[in-house]
Formats: sequence, C-alpha cells, structure tokens
Amino acid sequence: MNPDADHGVWVNNRELYQKVYELGQKLGLETKLSDRPTAKIIKFNKREGVKKASKIIKELLSGLSEI
Repeated sequence: MNPDADHGVWVNNRELYQKVYELGQKLGLETKLSDRPTAKIIKFNKREGVKKASKIIKELLSGLSEI
C-alpha cells in the first residue's frame, strides 16, 4: 500500500452510507456523506490518515462487519 495515496472505505450501497458515516465519526476518522452512487465515506488519506486508521483497524473492521 502506498501511504501517500488516497485510502478509505468506499461504499456502493446508499442505504449503508449513514451507518458507515456514523461508524467513522464514532472512531474519530475523517468522514464525508455523499450523494454519489459509489462514495468514499470514511477517509484515511496520506500518511497521517493511514497512521490514525492503523491504530483502530480492528474496531473499524469489526464495526463494518456488523453493518
């Protein structure tokens, strides 16, 4: 993985946007709601974002699996 690239959680089901957004907010990650058919709801871009996400990846994956 290139830490200088854009990374995040992409969602292609609009019915899940709000739940994924709320999970990202709860975990303190950068989030953005969108009206696109496919959207990156949780962002962990560049090196700082990857570092932040790596500290909570278990919680993130656990929360996503529950959605």
